[in-house]
Amino acid sequence: MRCGFEWEVATQRKPENYCPSCRAKQVQTVDIGGDKCHPWQGRFDVDDVTPIWEDGSPVKPGRRICGHSDCVNSRHIVEGETHGYSG
Repeated sequence: MRCGFEWEVATQRKPENYCPSCRAKQVQTVDIGGDKCHPWQGRFDVDDVTPIWEDGSPVKPGRRICGHSDCVNSRHIVEGETHGYSG
């Protein structure tokens, strides 16, 4: 699961005939019960899960305790553990 998108209600600017992906917009933070995820705004590896830098290396590798694969909040990452996700 990725936390970096929220769905907009169709508006005059984005009519209903657009699919949900086209109506999606990036968000800067996602509040999950008082704690905030910081969704990665860059590229993803071929698995469409792992956030990567331009050179292809992983961004903040480790297990995300929040369950969001695109979260780069250091408090949500357990370094040194596999890139699996709880949740």
